[in-house]
Amino acid sequence: MTRKEHEPLARSPLVEVVFELRYVAAVSSSEVRTRLLEQLTMFKNEEFLNTQQVVFEVKSDEIRKIPLDEEPIDLIQHRYRDSETNSFLQFGNGIISFNVLQYSRFTDFFDTAHLILSSLHEMQVLSAYRGLSLRYINHFELQQNPNPERVFAWLAPMPKAWNATLPIQNLQQTVLRSGEDLQIVTIAYPQTNQQAKMVMVFDIQHRIDFVLPVEPNLQQIHNWLYEAHDKVSETFQGALRPDFYEELK
Repeated sequence: MTRKEHEPLARSPLVEVVFELRYVAAVSSSEVRTRLLEQLTMFKNEEFLNTQQVVFEVKSDEIRKIPLDEEPIDLIQHRYRDSETNSFLQFGNGIISFNVLQYSRFTDFFDTAHLILSSLHEMQVLSAYRGLSLRYINHFELQQNPNPERVFAWLAPMPKAWNATLPIQNLQQTVLRSGEDLQIVTIAYPQTNQQAKMVMVFDIQHRIDFVLPVEPNLQQIHNWLYEAHDKVSETFQGALRPDFYEELK
């Protein structure tokens, strides 16, 4: 199939790209993690995730016994960084994600995703896929008296107080369907980024959730990734006003 290559924007608002694979394992999730990290030695710096603890006071006779081997599914629990590329490989029970913070071109992103997928395929540690997701997170920095209607071509009506006070939190989420795929588009403003700057968040997640788990097929997942990337690019450009999009080139 013909592969499109999208020219990178000179003023790209992209802050993170995430590929997520949800799976049924043929071995334990911990063994999947251990064996994959043995293959992908560039992800060698383990980082510990911040967690919050909630304490409940209960009577001893109200405590139910919970099997110690039960883990929450699809919850990221382990993170490993490739310092050279500023990317992460993350693991949980039934889930793997590949996160890139310094994104240049999709072909570069795809090459590492392919390496992850082909390693899993060769090790035969997965028995089925439960779902896939490709997510692009963009931040538009807010200037004085920002107006989201200048940025987005399709957007819900702004509250009357928008131009008067920044603390108002606004969020618009749209779900688009394309065949078996879903696209979850989130616009949130104002938000604060890691540099304490006010931004508008434009988050596009293209995903497919299989009703029944499907057998691993490397070529099909490659095709899906390219098609998902094209769909995300279409949504990104289509959601922005043409004059604003031109300013990003």
